[in-house]
Amino acid sequence: MESARASQRSPAAGRRAMLGRLGALLGLALAAVALAAAAKAEDAPRVAAVFDFEFVNWSQETDYGADNSAEIQRLALVSDLLRELLTESGRFELRDTAPLAAEVAGVNSLRGCNGCDADLARKLGAELAVTGVVNKVSNMELAIVIRARDAATKKIVIEYQAEIRGNTDQSWTRGVSWIVRNRILHPDYAFAIRR
Repeated sequence: MESARASQRSPAAGRRAMLGRLGALLGLALAAVALAAAAKAEDAPRVAAVFDFEFVNWSQETDYGADNSAEIQRLALVSDLLRELLTESGRFELRDTAPLAAEVAGVNSLRGCNGCDADLARKLGAELAVTGVVNKVSNMELAIVIRARDAATKKIVIEYQAEIRGNTDQSWTRGVSWIVRNRILHPDYAFAIRR
């Protein structure tokens, strides 16, 4: 009986059925391409402007706000380390912040300028403004904070802190490395920096 019905179908009906199947396959193929493109865009590196670390001395070991040459050198050390770790991860494409050095120097504090870091990052064509601060309570108690702000919305997308013991090159670099490895790049936390 089925073969009789099949033979009774007109050639036009057969073509319509074939076109319907081809349309469905084309739709599936287009959906797969769109999903692959979306996944590729999500995996593309984020463009970031990583500004130099700032230093806040809360200790009473010296005059309020004072720092010493070793701490100034450590700020450069951890700023360079953060840039290196983010670049090596492949998840970030960094913009050079040097062209804005004069503007940055004119800002009292990037961490407290109500989103001016995002404005500066946007001038560099970056999606994220990354800032850091080392807060010194004493030579034995310091805290390192790294923050990323969306350059378009000025919203903070990540802010992580590591408490460190000891005011040495090793303790500062370990603190920055820990935040990058265990927060910024860790799969359980990295959602914040995805598109």
